[in-house]
Amino acid sequence: MKSDFLKAKKNWDNFWKKAMATVGLQHDTGEIRRIQNSIISKYSKEYIRNKFGSFKNLKVIEIGSGRGEYSLPLALEGADITLLDYSQFALEGALKLYSAFGLKPKIIIADLFNLPEYLIGNFDISASYGLVEHYLYPQRQQLFNIHLSLLNEKGSTIIAVPNKFSPPYRLFKKIAELTGRWQIGTEIPFSIEELKICANKVGFKRNQITASSFVRDSLYFLINRPIYFLSNHKLEFMFSDFDIYTPVNNLFGFLFVLIAEK
Repeated sequence: MKSDFLKAKKNWDNFWKKAMATVGLQHDTGEIRRIQNSIISKYSKEYIRNKFGSFKNLKVIEIGSGRGEYSLPLALEGADITLLDYSQFALEGALKLYSAFGLKPKIIIADLFNLPEYLIGNFDISASYGLVEHYLYPQRQQLFNIHLSLLNEKGSTIIAVPNKFSPPYRLFKKIAELTGRWQIGTEIPFSIEELKICANKVGFKRNQITASSFVRDSLYFLINRPIYFLSNHKLEFMFSDFDIYTPVNNLFGFLFVLIAEK
């Protein structure tokens, strides 16, 4: 188990070192703007406003955060952001990213499965965006317990995972694996049913699930990613104008987003 942990950590350290060498401020600004205007971000922020009334001083922790791109829009609204990851390189990238927007998150380098005791029960929102799918059972289920354990009595969790039935994502992933471009190891996407089962097992209540835009996801995976690779990471198209609701999002959108309450 320890060797698996060290192998995964080394893999993610290498991923973040390479990512830091290829992204710049222009890319970051465009990506954060896209996330802010995405339907899943708008959905999450509307939920937060309705439940908590305000983002000011809202205590949010993102686990397995990487650079914390999806939490940054919440920080811009006034939330108090804590980013937790086991990769120092990822968190160094997070500090640079947030600094570009005049922000400074709290950062914690730690193993998710051995969290500091002072974090338990201390947050209004626990979140992860692209974390749980990188684990097998029983750790896959344990991560839902970890999200719950971080919440205070009135807390909510946000968990985003890829959809196993998203055609553009599955096609891109298969091609990336066959051509040796897949760099992030194990990634097993979810169905809506599996996501609901995992949430219900730990006692989450009022589970809501939305999905990212199938139109935008199709353009991103089938047009943007090939151009990005063929241009040696120089050209990238966000397709933000196509981040729209359609009736098939919950069937074929790339990203499922679960919002649940303690």
